[in-house]
Amino acid sequence: MSSGLFRGFTRIRVDFPLNLQTFGAMKFRLLPTCLAVVSFSLAQAAEDRGQERVPGELIRQLGDERYPVREAATFELWSMGEKARPLLKQAIASGDPEVAVRARGVLRKIHLGILPDSPPEVVELVVKYDTVSPQARLVIVRRLKQLRAWRQVLRIHELERDPKTLELISGEIDGVAVEAARELLADDEPDFSGAKELLEMGRPEPAQLMALADFHRMAGSLENELRKAEKLDGEAGHLWRYVLLAAKGDLDGAAKEADAAGQEVIGARLRALDGDPLPWVKMVPVPPQQIPPDSLEAYRDAVVDLWDNRPIAGGLVASLVKESKNGGVDERLGALGLLYALGESGVATDSMAELVPVLAFFHYENNERVDDAFRSLGLDPAEPDFEAWAAKRFEVVINDPDNSEDELNALATLGWFLERREMDEMAMKIFSEPLAELARQDPEIFLDKTNELFASFSFNRVVWPVLDASAAFAGEDPAKLIMVRDNLFGEGVHVSPLWESLGLYDPKMDGRTKLRMTAELLGFAPDDSNSLEKWWEWGRVQMDKGAKDERREMMGLLLAISAVRSDAIRYLEITDLMHAREIEFSDLGELGETFRFAEYELSCLIAVGRWEEIVERRRLASARVPTDPIRRAYLAGALRKVGKEAEAALEEEKIERLVLGDVRAMRWIARAYTGCGDFERAGEWWWRVALETTGSTEEFSYAAEAVLAEAKEQGNWKLVASLGELQMLYHLMMGDRSDQPWTLLRSRIETEMARALSTIDDDREAAIEMLERCHNRGATDGSMADYFFPALRSVGLTEQHDRWFEETWKSYVDVLERFPGSHNTRNTAAWTAARANRRLDQAEKMITEALEAMPRQAAYLDTLGEIWFCRGDREKALKWSTKALLHEPGESTLVRQHERFRSGDFPLK
Repeated sequence: MSSGLFRGFTRIRVDFPLNLQTFGAMKFRLLPTCLAVVSFSLAQAAEDRGQERVPGELIRQLGDERYPVREAATFELWSMGEKARPLLKQAIASGDPEVAVRARGVLRKIHLGILPDSPPEVVELVVKYDTVSPQARLVIVRRLKQLRAWRQVLRIHELERDPKTLELISGEIDGVAVEAARELLADDEPDFSGAKELLEMGRPEPAQLMALADFHRMAGSLENELRKAEKLDGEAGHLWRYVLLAAKGDLDGAAKEADAAGQEVIGARLRALDGDPLPWVKMVPVPPQQIPPDSLEAYRDAVVDLWDNRPIAGGLVASLVKESKNGGVDERLGALGLLYALGESGVATDSMAELVPVLAFFHYENNERVDDAFRSLGLDPAEPDFEAWAAKRFEVVINDPDNSEDELNALATLGWFLERREMDEMAMKIFSEPLAELARQDPEIFLDKTNELFASFSFNRVVWPVLDASAAFAGEDPAKLIMVRDNLFGEGVHVSPLWESLGLYDPKMDGRTKLRMTAELLGFAPDDSNSLEKWWEWGRVQMDKGAKDERREMMGLLLAISAVRSDAIRYLEITDLMHAREIEFSDLGELGETFRFAEYELSCLIAVGRWEEIVERRRLASARVPTDPIRRAYLAGALRKVGKEAEAALEEEKIERLVLGDVRAMRWIARAYTGCGDFERAGEWWWRVALETTGSTEEFSYAAEAVLAEAKEQGNWKLVASLGELQMLYHLMMGDRSDQPWTLLRSRIETEMARALSTIDDDREAAIEMLERCHNRGATDGSMADYFFPALRSVGLTEQHDRWFEETWKSYVDVLERFPGSHNTRNTAAWTAARANRRLDQAEKMITEALEAMPRQAAYLDTLGEIWFCRGDREKALKWSTKALLHEPGESTLVRQHERFRSGDFPLK
């Protein structure tokens, strides 16, 4: 034995024990030397004995009296890796303390995935892990992830027993096995066995197991795993069978196994996807940190009664009405939300008018019930005295501004209504003088109140009176004009450059014109004077003048304005020029940093159908991150649009290989196909998201909403009814829709409509009665026409269809006779007629008049496309649909309509 060399090494550290903690202490500077020495010593020891080493001898040598021999045997067993496991377990059971301690240490290193040839930093971190605090362990896990030491991270998580540490590192562990496996599966020759091994590591938690189940689904071994899983006992067996059956798509079987595994909420979700929402309704817990309405449990019982075709428990509605009139605002709104969700809109809106008159107004106005809307604000429907009503409220705003929130909201609501109905003169009449008085009394309060009236985030914005009063207040004072500009339009990075450009566009422009033109260019006001066209042509010329920085600033400003105005043609005009001049978005200064120009460009390219360019960009993006299934989905969708079906199919094989139960990735894959207009594939992925989600109620609800939308399009009314019920309860628990009554009422109507349609073959009379209630509740809610009238024709209820449509049509006509400038009402009436496939000539006249007032409104353009589609003219339908997409690039509803016009069946007569 070359003891001299070894003694020379030990002189560096006399008490040198050859183990990983010593390596860590020495910062691994000597690791290669140490390994070489030990290897040499091991070989030399065998040579000195003059005999061949055997496994049993290695175990005995772990307890040899000679230290170098013990160290050499330890190292050789460590070097054997997984093959040494049986030997090490035998050594642990040997009864020799020295042997057992060394064997346990080596076995732990092997289990953690660190071997003599592992990167020194990884080895150091893993060894250090056991000796530090939970917070320091979190830091180690993060560093190991940065080093892509996936196996070590997974083993650490599997072996960790400290609850505090587990809680700290849990967020870092999520997705590690999937990311690690993807690296082995992304190649053209994937390592399936290695990926499977990684996915089998870690704790047997639902999300981790779902990833493994999805692997078996992809690999074709799912049925074999199910056969093996039948033999497993206990909760673990049920859990494994649940994820396997979910991956297979067996709703009933997966639900039963989820229940048996103690995952009752997941079982209830699966039953809802199978058309039965009641288990979920009865037992789903309120999400953490949410405060639901007081009577939520009674609401659950009422939903069960509805689905069992029993009257709602006596006294509940009366109790909710009482709750809506007593207590704090939040409690009262919660009770109102429950009433709307039960379809009791009459008593609910009466209470809403007492509590928040503005919300009651919007509920009625949204349903074209103008008289009721006026009543909710305290106006006489027969002879509304707008001036006296407004003067009374302005008196409070002027004299007691700190306590005038309700009055200002009411004024904003009325002003918005008048402008929406093109009663601009009346709006100017009731606002101009009071705002001028406010400006004279207190400029600071004037700015505060005009900001609230004009706020960009507000639904009920008042435009022309506020612009007029602000212009009068500022006059031609440059400082005041900038103050007013920022007060109205905010301080976005594009606002100041636009303002400055107007000074160059027309140096003689007065302040009033400048404010008006800014509002038009930013989309705050209708562009009646064609300001965008004139300014745009000027700006295009300026792009070729001045210094390089000035030209690029103008380029960025033109991009920003065309993005704000949702103008795909103008946007691509500038980006095409940029690419020709080899200018990057990052060259556009602060505008380029703030606006997501590259993403919006893709939406615009899709809107104009430049798919070959999109394919090349998606191909480059996918090549940069070959393990990302989302990028591959965007590429696959684009490839199909250019007819490269075979290449798209290859990409989709890789997507299946890489997704591995990752519901976040599935969501983006669904969005990728939606953006390409492939709603069939998008729907399949959304279904998988809902089926395989093991996480929170919030995550499932997000998926369920998408599945619900697709079910409406497909006419799967049983599923629509079930998921509609889930969504109502979820939003009530979250408390995020109790202040929007029309959304809850609309959901109830759609859910009841779907229940009726799904049971019409079993009890036609009861179904028709339920559909009549739906019509009466939502007769003039334009969105109800999306599915209501087409569905009636599909089940042969033509007589009821025509009668109910004519009632609705008359309501719209009556409103238009009274408010002829209501372009939105014209669109709603025309859309309803198109979806009913009735009165198409009158509908065309109405929508044409609406487009004269709002020529760039995408929804109006789409309505005209729907009318032509009903007439069987695909070419004209696509013409107007294309125009709509150019003014709203990427909007999924418009994309769906475009694909329907292109290849869908014409509507039933």
